[in-house]
Amino acid sequence: MKKRTISISVAIATLACASALHAQDRKRRVDPDLMALHPDATASVIVRFKAAPNASNHARFGAKGARLRHDLGIVRASAYDVPAGALADLANDPDVEYIGPDRPLAGTLWAAEPAINANTAYSHGYTGSGVAVAVIDSGIQSGEDVWGSRIVYNQSFVASA
Repeated sequence: MKKRTISISVAIATLACASALHAQDRKRRVDPDLMALHPDATASVIVRFKAAPNASNHARFGAKGARLRHDLGIVRASAYDVPAGALADLANDPDVEYIGPDRPLAGTLWAAEPAINANTAYSHGYTGSGVAVAVIDSGIQSGEDVWGSRIVYNQSFVASA
C-alpha cells in the first residue's frame, strides 16, 4: 500500500512539473512586452512559425481575431494585428515558434557620411549634384514608392522578370 501511495505521489508530482514546464514554454513563446498589454488592446505582432505559414495558419489566426497584414513566408513568419487577449491562445498553436512585437524601424545614416569621408567632400564644396549612380544587384525593388522618378533606366537579365 505504501509503494502504491508513493507511486501515485510521484505521478502527480511529474504531471505538475510537466504542466508548469508547458505553461513556462508558452510564456517563452510570447515576448514579455506583449504580455504587459491590456487584453482589450490591439497588438501589431510578427509570428514566427516552425515552417512557412500557409492558408490554414492564417485561417486559424483569423478565427481568433487576428488580421493578417503581411505574409513573410520566406522567413517563416507573418505580421498580424491581434487582440492582446488572444496572444496566449495563439501561442498554444502547435505551429507557432514565437510571437514578438512588430516594432517600428527606420534606417539611419549616422555612420554613412564619415565612413565614405563625405564630410570632407562637403567641406570642399562637393555635393554630389549631377552625379549618376549605377546599381548592379541580384535583387532590387523598383517603383515610384521606392525610388520615385530618379530611375532613368533599368535592365533585367533574368528571363522570367
